[in-house]
Amino acid sequence: MRHSKQREVILGILRRERRHYSAAEIYGLAREELPDVSLGTVYRNLGKLCEEGEIRTVETDERTVLYDGCADDHAHMVCRVCSSVYDLPLDETERPETVGDGFLVERMRTVYYGVCRRCREGAAGKCPPGD
Repeated sequence: MRHSKQREVILGILRRERRHYSAAEIYGLAREELPDVSLGTVYRNLGKLCEEGEIRTVETDERTVLYDGCADDHAHMVCRVCSSVYDLPLDETERPETVGDGFLVERMRTVYYGVCRRCREGAAGKCPPGD
């Protein structure tokens, strides 16, 4: 994929902060820099960036997909109460080179679903959504 201005802006949004964005959020932020960008262009570029391994997706539930600008192997924790998404480093022992009967692992995706500390302590209203 060629390096278009739209692609650079979208990738910049995703890598600017360590947070996880919905396509709608990326679209809104991209329009601040590129007022004429279309939602279709944003989705198309997100798809290509995922295919190329530049970014990854995180599924918070059956309907919600967020985009992560960090393509390095790491796990995610999704809070079922406030929907916050947290990055979790993977221990080297959790990164097998092969599994099963010699299946070569090229990349992995691990998502833990549960309740974050703030929600367990009753501070759910203070959790930043999708962060």
